[in-house]
Amino acid sequence: MKAPTKEINDRFFQAIEFLIFTKKISGLGPFCEEYGFNRVRYINVRSGYKPEKGYAYKSLDIEAFYVLAKYFNISLEWLLFGIGNMIKNISKKIKEAEEDVEIQN
Repeated sequence: MKAPTKEINDRFFQAIEFLIFTKKISGLGPFCEEYGFNRVRYINVRSGYKPEKGYAYKSLDIEAFYVLAKYFNISLEWLLFGIGNMIKNISKKIKEAEEDVEIQN
């Protein structure tokens, strides 16, 4: 069975767009620079660029998934399998926020 690389990559870039929208990062380029990833490679993967034979642009670094999970609370289960919510423990956080609102009222 072939790994669903495109789907995994799509979810990775959805997470990046979410982090940009929520102002956790300023863009893909700065994200790559800050964490030591090849910016051109990531831009090529996102755009669907087909490299010449022998170049491996189709997959992302496992360390990039680690960074999203550890520093930005993105669910690895969601990234890899599409299961659950993008944000880890989002239901718990919503419940806590609701409790905070009730306490303030």
